[in-house]
Amino acid sequence: MSLLDELVARARADPAVRGLVLTGSHARGMATTHSDVDVFVVVVDERGGQWGQTRRTLRVGKVRGWAPATGPGARLRAAPP
Repeated sequence: MSLLDELVARARADPAVRGLVLTGSHARGMATTHSDVDVFVVVVDERGGQWGQTRRTLRVGKVRGWAPATGPGARLRAAPP
């Protein structure tokens, strides 16, 4: 199971999750073997619950900052039930 598959499975199992937003080079179709994966988790509880710690759990590396997922290339889709 890939890292993204694992993340999607965790998100589907959590009723607080409203969606996932894939951004960056993967969303633009320009990812290489050296690309990181930029994913925002949209949750009901703004404190994030377990998802507030996900960046550490998944060991995605250095986090430069958090920002709203807006602008060119940002897409928000509801997670299927």
